[in-house]
Amino acid sequence: MRLVSKVRPSPAMIVAVMALVFAAGGVGYAASTINGKVLKNRSVAGKKLKKNTLTGAEIRESKLGKVPKAKSADTATNALQASTANNATHATAADNATHATAADNATHATAADGVSTVSLHATKTVDAAADLASPPQVPLGSNGPFSFYGKCYVSGALVEATTYIASSSNTGMFDTEAEDSGYVTPSTAETARKLQDVTAGANSFRAGDGDKDFMATDGSTTIYGLVGLAAAKNGSPAAGNGPFGAGNRCMFGEVIFG
Repeated sequence: MRLVSKVRPSPAMIVAVMALVFAAGGVGYAASTINGKVLKNRSVAGKKLKKNTLTGAEIRESKLGKVPKAKSADTATNALQASTANNATHATAADNATHATAADNATHATAADGVSTVSLHATKTVDAAADLASPPQVPLGSNGPFSFYGKCYVSGALVEATTYIASSSNTGMFDTEAEDSGYVTPSTAETARKLQDVTAGANSFRAGDGDKDFMATDGSTTIYGLVGLAAAKNGSPAAGNGPFGAGNRCMFGEVIFG
């Protein structure tokens, strides 16, 4: 007994034994004691975390802040807006082009080098005067220095409807194939200015026949046209009064291109 008690471990032996104890149990100790209280704020870098280990439970969405738009979506929105604006621009341009075309046509319609007038004059129906000397003029329209009128009268046993041209210009001339042609000035006799002449016998009616075209110019204004309607009705035709009405009647109408 005395011999055993005299054997004591050396200091080196004590250190070695302690090292062995810590080596065996130190890791478990450290693992069991590392928590939020031990870690310093902002001390662990993101790259130290294992990939794909964070889940929704570990993330508070309200702390993430506003998530920016994906660049592709923003680009798509801008592209759509640009496309819409571009289409709107084209629509405006097309609309303006339409108006411009209409305006251009309107300009040409009144230009000296184009068609300046297309006149459709209302149909007029009048009673026949007792003779050639007494019928009033029935105005049928005008263009430039030229004007047109009709007369309705009884000539012997006939009812006659006659259309005339007149001019305020001293340099006017006109031509028709069916009736008169030549110079037409303020002094030209009415009997030389007929454009169309129609007669109807007893109890009959008749619309104008023959060539109704005419041309007139004074050197600056030139017009072309159709004398149009000149018709006469005498008495009571078997077919009825038609559009004339009862009695001796005439109808006039006109279209002018110039």
